[in-house]
Amino acid sequence: MRKSLIAAALVPLLIGCPSSGTKTVKKKPTPGAGKTVPSPRAGTGKLDQKPTKNATNRAGRPTAGVSTLPGAGIACAAQVCMYHAGVNAYHVCLSGANGTCFHFGRRCEPPHQCMFDASRSGYRVCARASAGKCLQFGSPCEPPGRCMYNPKDHLHHVCQQVAAGSCRRFGAVCDPR
Repeated sequence: MRKSLIAAALVPLLIGCPSSGTKTVKKKPTPGAGKTVPSPRAGTGKLDQKPTKNATNRAGRPTAGVSTLPGAGIACAAQVCMYHAGVNAYHVCLSGANGTCFHFGRRCEPPHQCMFDASRSGYRVCARASAGKCLQFGSPCEPPGRCMYNPKDHLHHVCQQVAAGSCRRFGAVCDPR
């Protein structure tokens, strides 16, 4: 049971959105695996994707109701490079909302190079970064959209008043871009 839960959790990672700089390898589809049948939702006119009853995996065994949609046609959300306070580094956010990340991926550096400096509780231009950490901070900066990390509640908020890279007054939660 535990192995099947782990395998089910890894499926979205395997067929999910490729990150920048990675090469996508196309594989031949397995007959019957991952097939879906559209069925209408009551009163919405929209379709749900439900697995067929007789879908099988590569070994010819039934998939036991687990459906994976094919990679083509899935709209992927833009992956964001977010600050992870627990390790004081930036990571790709694989799943998140409302100013926080639920599942972090590999380390990264934000393209704008404006990174959170935990020692000063503010944002500074990173002159030299490695593996998601800034090794040499420069002058204060403002991240795009003023979406800034708040160390008090560990969420990202729109900053309503910025002073020297630090936020003096936080507003609504936001998702960094």
